[in-house]
Amino acid sequence: MSGATSPHYPEKKTWVNPSSSSQWMTRHLTNHGPHKTKLSPEDELFSVDDTPEFHDPYSELSLFLSQKIKHEMKEHGWVKKWSLKIQEALLEKMAPEFQKKFPHYRLGVVALRKTWEKIAYYTQQIETEKEAVGQDGQLNIAYLIRENLRQYPQLATISGFHPYQYAHQLALKISECIAVVDGVKPAMDHLSRTVWSMQRHLLSWATLQEAKSPYDEYDRLDKLIVKTILEITSSEPHISAVHLEAQVKESILALCEMPALSSHDLLHANVSAIIAEKLYPFSPLHFRLLPEEKVALLDFIEHHLKSSQLSSLAPLPSELIRRIVSLYLLASQLPKGLEKQALYQAVDATFHQIPIAKPSFGQALFAFISAEMIILTGQGINDLATIQESVFSSYSQACKLPVTPVDELEILEITIWKQLSEKQHLLEKLPYRIGLRIETEVAMQLIDNPKQNFGSLVHHTLHAFQKNKELTLSKKPIEIEKKIKLWCQQGDLLCRCVRFDSELPLLKKIQALHTELKNAGKQLCCSEFVGKVCQAYLYEHPTLGCYATQLSQRVYILYKYSWYTFFSDAQESSIDRFLLWQKTEIERLLPKEYLREKIRSLFVQTLPLIPLDIKILDRLLAI
Repeated sequence: MSGATSPHYPEKKTWVNPSSSSQWMTRHLTNHGPHKTKLSPEDELFSVDDTPEFHDPYSELSLFLSQKIKHEMKEHGWVKKWSLKIQEALLEKMAPEFQKKFPHYRLGVVALRKTWEKIAYYTQQIETEKEAVGQDGQLNIAYLIRENLRQYPQLATISGFHPYQYAHQLALKISECIAVVDGVKPAMDHLSRTVWSMQRHLLSWATLQEAKSPYDEYDRLDKLIVKTILEITSSEPHISAVHLEAQVKESILALCEMPALSSHDLLHANVSAIIAEKLYPFSPLHFRLLPEEKVALLDFIEHHLKSSQLSSLAPLPSELIRRIVSLYLLASQLPKGLEKQALYQAVDATFHQIPIAKPSFGQALFAFISAEMIILTGQGINDLATIQESVFSSYSQACKLPVTPVDELEILEITIWKQLSEKQHLLEKLPYRIGLRIETEVAMQLIDNPKQNFGSLVHHTLHAFQKNKELTLSKKPIEIEKKIKLWCQQGDLLCRCVRFDSELPLLKKIQALHTELKNAGKQLCCSEFVGKVCQAYLYEHPTLGCYATQLSQRVYILYKYSWYTFFSDAQESSIDRFLLWQKTEIERLLPKEYLREKIRSLFVQTLPLIPLDIKILDRLLAI
């Protein structure tokens, strides 16, 4: 099939000796001369041979003929040469159904023969290629793309066309073959995009940067799919394209099936609880505060968490956190050392709304009392004496609290979320798969921007989750699956076609270390390089210690991305970089005699639509 061109059929002006049984289907519509006769209804039909639909390989009429004729060829195992016997059998089988489906046309022998010969021609082209036809009897599109792309490097040197024009021409050629042989109209745009997605990896880095194509699509859904692929392949670098596609589908489509994330506040609580659980052990709370100050802070938080549970109108978790933080800020402004009677007097005045002299107390005290009274009222407590006693207890507790600068209040937020999570069993109720997805996203956000505060980290994680979930819900499953398949078939080569923020601190560190090693004439394998970067990054940002595994994964992803882009020579193609990567990594693990077959096997498994030039591999292994 590779290199095949559409067949040319000599035009026949007449059809000789049609059988009597089929004469009515092949009779011409002409009715001229001296002896005009009245035409029968059959004579008034248009011959299918003369219609534009017949000459359009993608029309419903042409596809119908192709499907039916191929079915008959398969059923009877006919030879490739046309005969009267074949003609009679086809007419008998197909004429009734054809007339019902296309009542304004009559089925002609010319149309049958031309369609039959086109199918026979294409079948001859592929019959010696075992992989050209799949187990379902349909053409193997992946094979057709791969084998036709095998010619591209030679054609590219003599062709003056833009690279993507070849992709379009090849897609046209393959689509016509599919229409004729399978009787199916392929999605031309998707087929062209598929061919180009594979063809671009045969181009050098310099050519690829200049060869912009209308088929280069990279929207939000593509970004999500690529992100998922990179995360999976960082853990399973040798995963096959088929298994990769299955895992990505499961991961992406699972976003639509997360009932626990249906509530925005519940998602906010889950994200905050997970972050707090991870960051609490590294909190300055443990080394800045005296033991008695730490106990006082934890008691203050515990008291207000317990009070919220007793309230008839329990606030949402995020609202409760804001309330406790506000009370803490008020507590830091309270006058210290008030006598019990003086406080009782202030409570009494607030309770009965009686104006009294307030200068000695200050506004902060009355705001604190009002807040405490709202909490007590919510619990159904309206007795003045009980309120006075409770407010005095809260006041005494508040006076023991350590003072935290306003710009460091995230220490308090993390502590409150940690306590709240344990009290309400937030993480225990969270399904494992959802929790793992949240934790992965949190880790990535924190690794890429390690200096962001707790609130910013929660915000960015929430935004990423909501955006991705809305994205998957807004797309049709078939559209998502097509994109997943297309990206998975490119394996590691997709690193050439994506972009990361060049200002990422981790990416800068990777590139700096590579430059340092290159200048020193040293080379590290991937695992050694990743370990060295992780060690340096953790030294600068020790709080990332809780995400050491995710950090290693992120470094691997960014290192591989840099390998295919920043570290590449201008004349190297994606294929060149792939082969060199595999050689560098595998030659440390296997004897040289097994190296060639191992790399070839990985190439076939991970890049099923891209041809491997074994000569290039042999030249690389000879170095």
